[in-house]
Amino acid sequence: MRIPTRRRTTLRFSMTPLIDVTFLLVTFFLAASQLVKIDAGERVDLPDATLAAPAEAAASNRVTVTIAADGTLRVAGQVRDRSFVAALFAEAGRKENPEVRLRCDRAAPFSEVEPLLVACAQAGVRDVKFAVLATDGGER
Repeated sequence: MRIPTRRRTTLRFSMTPLIDVTFLLVTFFLAASQLVKIDAGERVDLPDATLAAPAEAAASNRVTVTIAADGTLRVAGQVRDRSFVAALFAEAGRKENPEVRLRCDRAAPFSEVEPLLVACAQAGVRDVKFAVLATDGGER
């Protein structure tokens, strides 16, 4: 009597979806790290604050402007003039819940900050926040 032999079927594992997900994750983290570098790459000496609120997650319609000690305005790492920034505030003011975040160097003259505050008011942006250093050293 002959014993029937069973043919073994091999299971095949498809690597294609795993590779696709891996490349998507790599792309996401590269893009996210570039966005963080743009904001953090603009070194300014922020003022200290003892009653600073914790930093919130970036809003979808947040405009961040960095004001250097010499009065240079930077948006997303690029030097811009006041008229460009005012137009940016006006565009943000047309969106829902606009927010402006000003990263001012402690040595920046107020004469460079005041026109930005006026431009925010004219654009209807009421949520203006200043980035500061908390007493523990973290940016808020």
